[in-house]
Amino acid sequence: MPADAIGNPQLLEAMTAVAKEDSPRTRRTLYRTILDSYLVIPTPELPANVRPGKQILEHSIDMHVLGIPDSNGRMVTQVFTDEEGLREWNPHIEWFGMRATDFLRLVLATPAEQIVFNPYDGSRKPTRPSARLSREEIEALATRKMPGQPN
Repeated sequence: MPADAIGNPQLLEAMTAVAKEDSPRTRRTLYRTILDSYLVIPTPELPANVRPGKQILEHSIDMHVLGIPDSNGRMVTQVFTDEEGLREWNPHIEWFGMRATDFLRLVLATPAEQIVFNPYDGSRKPTRPSARLSREEIEALATRKMPGQPN
């Protein structure tokens, strides 16, 4: 795997654990793992001075966070655990990687109500576990707090 590649085996394990048993323990593990992750962010156009791949953004960027209404009409944004998962979803879209906490803070400035990890086309079998974060979970994690815990 190239140095700037993003892979999240622990995050995939944590998502699988929540899917098997959604409990406070598995959720805490998922949240902690998200906080330690870099994510693959799809974007219709790369922001200025940003290249594809994993990077640490030391400055604010002007970018478009993709958002679409889901089947319930909620605005959601998509994010991926790795480039291969993104390519299965859309082989042609631009992307870059960033720390999960930085991405969560960007999402707070949008109308997105949820983040969907590893969405998949309903006509194909999913190859990775998926997860959703609610707006409340996004707000807590963006400040490195555990959702559902007192401040």
